[in-house]
Amino acid sequence: MAKKKILASALVPVVDRWIEKPQPSILKELQSELEKVAEVSACVPASCQEWAKAVRDINIIAGWPKTDEDFLKSAEKLEMIQVFGIGYDYIDVQACTKKGVIVCNIAEIYSESVAQHAWA
Repeated sequence: MAKKKILASALVPVVDRWIEKPQPSILKELQSELEKVAEVSACVPASCQEWAKAVRDINIIAGWPKTDEDFLKSAEKLEMIQVFGIGYDYIDVQACTKKGVIVCNIAEIYSESVAQHAWA
């Protein structure tokens, strides 16, 4: 089975609850498990041209790409976009649906930080 190709701005461990500062051992273990089934490129392209080049052979994007029909034309093999947080403001969900790209989120990722900010 061919490994999926993932473009990620960061690898975020999602466990039973959000960990503010995960132990390096947990991150290393998660990355080791992920590498069994995927090739991960951790970067954030700076321009639209860099995004178009970076996503050509990518199956999954974890991060915040501005996604519209032009972007999706470049992402020929894209299967899923996973965003951090709850909103899809910068993603054309209708265009993704039309192309068969799954869009999902990690809704709880910032809950602890938001609560800390509210208390402060």
